[in-house]
Amino acid sequence: MPRQKFDVAVIGGGPGGSTIAALLAKKNHSVVLIEKESYPHFKIGESLLPHSMDILKKSGVYDRIDNGKYIRKYGASFIDHRESKPLYFEFANGLDSDHAFAFEVPRDQFDKDLLEHAQELGVHVLQPSTVQSVTFKDDRVEMDTDTVQLSATFVVDASGRAAVLGKKFQSRQKNQHFFNNVAVYNHYRNVKRDVQEQEGDIVIGILPEQCWSWHIPFKGEVTSVGVVFSPESFKKHKNNPNLIEEKLQCHPKFKDMMAEAEPLGPLKTAANYSYASEKKLGERWIMVGDAATFLDPVFSSGVHLSLRSAELSAEVIDEALKANTTLTRTQSGKNYDTTLQKGVDRFQSLLLLFYQSPFYKHMSKTIEKDFLYKSFTSAIGGDMWNEDNCLFRLGVLKDGKLPQDNYSL
Repeated sequence: MPRQKFDVAVIGGGPGGSTIAALLAKKNHSVVLIEKESYPHFKIGESLLPHSMDILKKSGVYDRIDNGKYIRKYGASFIDHRESKPLYFEFANGLDSDHAFAFEVPRDQFDKDLLEHAQELGVHVLQPSTVQSVTFKDDRVEMDTDTVQLSATFVVDASGRAAVLGKKFQSRQKNQHFFNNVAVYNHYRNVKRDVQEQEGDIVIGILPEQCWSWHIPFKGEVTSVGVVFSPESFKKHKNNPNLIEEKLQCHPKFKDMMAEAEPLGPLKTAANYSYASEKKLGERWIMVGDAATFLDPVFSSGVHLSLRSAELSAEVIDEALKANTTLTRTQSGKNYDTTLQKGVDRFQSLLLLFYQSPFYKHMSKTIEKDFLYKSFTSAIGGDMWNEDNCLFRLGVLKDGKLPQDNYSL
């Protein structure tokens, strides 16, 4: 049987894979997407960022997301276990007023929406289907799945933590700063939401033993609650079935929020999840999203980096297809790794500020200075490629390192 031919084959139907497939289909390229899981499928990573909205609009899926079934998120509260007053960042008070909100999304619904949108644009979806082999030829990529044989000019690895090509090339490197952290999470009913500025806002807890928590409310009664443990703390508590509830006893507001909470299933864990691929594109392949890189999720960077890398990758592939050349020979291809890494490094600097400095103390001072508050609010909202942000121009968030001073600008 002859191989089915496409311009692009995308491995993985998460936000990154569905978005790049949709963007390329809108440019009239033939795309096949291979997703191993049947949807709906439970996933972690449920809080979106305001600057992702531009990409959802570009792919054409935004109206499907903003249809009332997802709760709007207008800001983020940070609660330190040593302090009584929450710190609040309202997205509308960033460097611009055009990115005032995002959404809290159960990933099973959200991923299904994005994939169905891509399919409506003409993307050929194989689901459930598993990639069994990827073979690179001079002028094409040949792939065998458990159902069909394919041939494509280019292949996109959007397979998330499975990192199909990352494992094939043995290019994935662990992040020394966050690699051994462990996330423990669940969905609950009856979590109180009255401590938040807005019902849909995320609440992030700064907990003892270098741990942190999230409360992500969904439309209706369900709330996602999780704790990210340091390796040492997780060893102490890992056999405790109530470790989330007990860890959140450290602050009266969390105790109140969780007083009547009912878990909807067994606890779930994700470990050793901060890493990056040393090389993110080659002549006929490119990586997006978690397959390329993933950081500790304090600032909800996961889906945002998936969408942004999908947007950048779509430009690379479109340029290469139009010029009948390889990805590495296009100008956008030459810039891809550097451009993506710029945002990743800035997110990592923000993370190091969270983990390795008195974050609450610094942010309390930040709120008192209007231009710093606006700059940090935009950064927290995902605006990591804005060269007009003073945090980037002055090197406060740069190169993936902890700032050397306390950014007293």
